[in-house]
Amino acid sequence: MDPSSPDRPDHACLAVRRILVVDDDPSSAQGLALILSHEGYEVRTAADGESALAIAAAFEPGAILSDLDLPGIDGHELARRVCRNQAIVARLRILVAVSGQSEADVRRQSREAGFARHFAKPVDPDAILALLASIAWEEEPAVPAPSVRTRPQSVSS
Repeated sequence: MDPSSPDRPDHACLAVRRILVVDDDPSSAQGLALILSHEGYEVRTAADGESALAIAAAFEPGAILSDLDLPGIDGHELARRVCRNQAIVARLRILVAVSGQSEADVRRQSREAGFARHFAKPVDPDAILALLASIAWEEEPAVPAPSVRTRPQSVSS
């Protein structure tokens, strides 16, 4: 494609339409990744918190969708570490918990850890897609560095 073509996607916009899906259940991770890929998002997956941090640092996702029950560091600790990592937060628009746990106390812990939203499994793909569609991907990140959790947003699904 001709770089000056009006049909050429804006590279900067594509760079932030990246999503990292973190789930130790391969079926869940790959299923969500497939749905997101079909919608035009560039997606990577990680099966644990440590891998997620490494992938996020290199991949620079605009969104991270993470399970809470992960091997090694759990999703809440992952969120706290993401929020402290200025390099990751620099491109991050939203940090979302996707978990089988949906009790009020777990949702509170998610919010305190830095998650902007908390979706209960089985997750409604349309709800995730609606949330992602509401993000201004082409603009500067709405998430202030260095902490994602300072972003005022609801934690309900």
